[in-house]
Amino acid sequence: MNDLKISSHAIDKYLAETGCHKDREYAEERLLEFYKKSTKVDLPPDIQVTRLLRNGIEQATYHEYAQWRMVVVEGVMVTFERKFRMKNK
Repeated sequence: MNDLKISSHAIDKYLAETGCHKDREYAEERLLEFYKKSTKVDLPPDIQVTRLLRNGIEQATYHEYAQWRMVVVEGVMVTFERKFRMKNK
């Protein structure tokens, strides 16, 4: 877990999703903190297939903390998102 790297995309998503106005270093620290507190989860098979087709991500693991989900591929957090998205957005 200590060797986790954070992609620029995940940092950008954190800043956008949370409305954080601090620097990228702060965002990276928060993402690592969220990851350390997270629980690894299995997404429903239909969502996994959709993601595989859309993103081509193989061997992704999904980690959730509070209302957030982090997607990790080969030791890199590739994205950060809300677990639940408003239908009207």
